[in-house]
Amino acid sequence: MKIKVETPIYDSSTKSVTIKLKSENEATATIKIGFQPLIPFANKVSSEVVDFFIISACAYGIDRFVDRKSHSVDGWSRELTIELPVVEIDKWIGVKSELDALFSFLTGDYWHVNFYKTKFEYPQRKLPIELDDSFSQVNLFSGGLDSLIGAMDFLEAKPDEKRLTSYARFVGL
Repeated sequence: MKIKVETPIYDSSTKSVTIKLKSENEATATIKIGFQPLIPFANKVSSEVVDFFIISACAYGIDRFVDRKSHSVDGWSRELTIELPVVEIDKWIGVKSELDALFSFLTGDYWHVNFYKTKFEYPQRKLPIELDDSFSQVNLFSGGLDSLIGAMDFLEAKPDEKRLTSYARFVGL
């Protein structure tokens, strides 16, 4: 199945980012991310970090969007060809095979990720002084046990180190 991920759009009225997914058969889905608390962090980090955040949220949304039963090539695995929007296209093309392998490992599917250059725009905000620091880990909660266990393991091993936690919510099929 081929899926195009549209450029993320920040909506100042809802303080969220909307990312639309569109399949080759015109089916659509929407990923909404509560982005307001992340804006100061997004302003502080490189565009590759923001790209990776968006790519990760899209992988989660695509995994939920594409029905495994009706799109399986072998009773379980799906063949997914994805077109993702990124700011730093040359850097992502350089790690395409690693990203394909990572998503294939995480989902049990066959991923073929492609990229197109885009610009994701969001407001400029500075971090409050108490948060203007570096973080040892980022936790992206998907609602699964693996993300919860990762956060718990980190807190147990490094209770004094800072982490950043976010979540993505999948809306509609």
